[in-house]
Amino acid sequence: MKVAILIASLLSPLAVAGQCDMNTGYTQADYKVTTAIVANKQQTENTFTLWRTPHQVAKQNPQFIELWQQLRNQQVRPIRYFQDAQRGIEYQPSEVQGEQDWSSKYQLVSDKFLASMTHQKSTGEGCELTF
Repeated sequence: MKVAILIASLLSPLAVAGQCDMNTGYTQADYKVTTAIVANKQQTENTFTLWRTPHQVAKQNPQFIELWQQLRNQQVRPIRYFQDAQRGIEYQPSEVQGEQDWSSKYQLVSDKFLASMTHQKSTGEGCELTF
């Protein structure tokens, strides 16, 4: 059984945003996600960079960049850029499978998932506040 362990700093850029005088519409953050397989104690690490503007989010890893755009009609359009091939594929919003939840793209976890979480502790103050 795989259990994903997301480092507490995953949500820290979102937490800091409400406490500081900074432009939260334009963000760049580096993440490291550790996945552990409990049964055989194996662990893998994946790193990626998140780039965010008010209506675009890009998730960059070594193989490709996945860009999500929120359109005026609230639809979501993905574009995938493959860095080694120097090519991209632009999809139409109608080609997006499942729910088009902008919050899950914009902040990596949906508003619904955040609402189901329980706050455990906070440290620091002002711009150093971490949830």
